[in-house]
Amino acid sequence: RHLQACLNAWRDIVDKRLFVSGGTSQDEHFQADHVLQDNGRAHVSETCVTTTWIQFNLVLLQITGESGFATEIERSTYNHLMAAQNPNGEDWCYFTPLRGRKPYLKAPEITCCQSSGPRGLALAPQWAYLKARHGDADMLVVNTFETSGATLELGGQRVTVEQHSGFPRTGELRLRLRLERPARFALRLRRPQWASAFSLPGAVERDGWLTIAPRDWRDGDELTPSLPLAATLVDGRHGNRGKAALKWGPLVLALDEQANPDLPPAHRLAWSAPSLQV
Repeated sequence: RHLQACLNAWRDIVDKRLFVSGGTSQDEHFQADHVLQDNGRAHVSETCVTTTWIQFNLVLLQITGESGFATEIERSTYNHLMAAQNPNGEDWCYFTPLRGRKPYLKAPEITCCQSSGPRGLALAPQWAYLKARHGDADMLVVNTFETSGATLELGGQRVTVEQHSGFPRTGELRLRLRLERPARFALRLRRPQWASAFSLPGAVERDGWLTIAPRDWRDGDELTPSLPLAATLVDGRHGNRGKAALKWGPLVLALDEQANPDLPPAHRLAWSAPSLQV
């Protein structure tokens, strides 16, 4: 009963209260359905809210194993959470608008968001690689596509997975397994919604996952999945009708007009790319 209430709330937020960047809230509250203002005066997407939303999705992912929760973690982490941090690493935004200048906090001002931002980033390793079950066997679950690695106990053996990646510039991936003795376990990769085609030899695609059934793995075994990256134009709806965002894979792109003086103003740019409404 409690889980169903959480799932109902999650669906309501995703359908009616979430920015394309994975942030939510205005003045630290949810507003009426589809009220998503994108300017600095609206006080949108408090960093504490973004981190709490990531935590919520992480727990639901661990409980249910459904890929949609990992999709929302990825969207919020790469976009609204990281956008809230000053590139110098020192300051954070309390609110992070989608347009205009970002109001970074500055010392000696200290708020809750200056602790919530780092807490949100610290959650990234907790969802990148997970251990689950596939029938009577262990299963390695890979959620991230960044160059990274993890060590887990699978099939009674200590297994290290090493991932070498061109992400986010390219979709070239190579997964290599390191283990002293052969071990039997399944392997599952998340199939991201933003990838038009994602293939892994020997895997079965279902419910947002590419799964290789339990088999014996040996030291040095490699997988080379194909992950295409492309630009996508996201058309605004409701109060944001007539506006658009440009994405590259899961990343919502930003245009700094001061750093690009040769381009026309953002509101005059015309895009041509596959369109997806959110």
